[in-house]
Amino acid sequence: MSPTVEVRGGPLAYDEVGSGRAVLWGHGLSSSRAEEDATGLLGAWPFATDEVRRIRYDARGHGRSPGPADPAAYRWDELALDQLELADALGNDRYVAAGASMGCATALHAAVLAPERVEALVLAIPPTAWDTRPAQRALYEAGAGLIDAEGLAAFAEVSAAAPPPKLFAGLGLDWGAQARERALALDAMTFPSVLRGAAASDLPAREAVAAITVPTLILAWTGDETPPVSTAERLAELLPHAALEVADDLRSILRWSQRVVDFVAALPAH
Repeated sequence: MSPTVEVRGGPLAYDEVGSGRAVLWGHGLSSSRAEEDATGLLGAWPFATDEVRRIRYDARGHGRSPGPADPAAYRWDELALDQLELADALGNDRYVAAGASMGCATALHAAVLAPERVEALVLAIPPTAWDTRPAQRALYEAGAGLIDAEGLAAFAEVSAAAPPPKLFAGLGLDWGAQARERALALDAMTFPSVLRGAAASDLPAREAVAAITVPTLILAWTGDETPPVSTAERLAELLPHAALEVADDLRSILRWSQRVVDFVAALPAH
């Protein structure tokens, strides 16, 4: 059983490995630490345990972290406040904010809300943002309405019918079955609120992003409209100290693990 810590009125489940510079990793929407462990692509970066304290957690309303049936609790700026308080609770004044998709958005909001706390950013598969956000917002609202009207099983069938990202289409994976199983594991009472909170969210304003001056690694993959490459490219233009890597095959994605480890190891000492 994962340990939990009380954060802003509710428990967050987390795990930590190692000691040294803190790296807080946040997963994507509808995902969890367990989901990332099952896929093996994101999150469990193999840092040197005597140099890095890797902290992963289930965001509110995901995995082993329960949440309220209140969409406002799942806005990305609110999730950033959760992350900052989690860092406080675990004794980290400064940390590397890292994450995928929703976790990427959480990290960016944390860097805007508390720039003195975030010493670097790792932004994997940044989500739709700004000009591309309205269409995704409509999909989230539709998903929440479907669960309310027809239940989680109906939402799971829609999820199963969605095609995989092109990079994963030819690997022989039963993507639909995995998507269905993942959806059925969600909490039907709270997940509509999670979706509505995401629908009410966006990345920080462009001018706020441009004011972030910490070292940043951006990781994106091609052939997927949900985390579009366009967001990653725009972030790379806005952030003054950003490096962007775009993967166009699975081999490139598998290299991300060492790339993240090397990026964190190269950061200046505290």
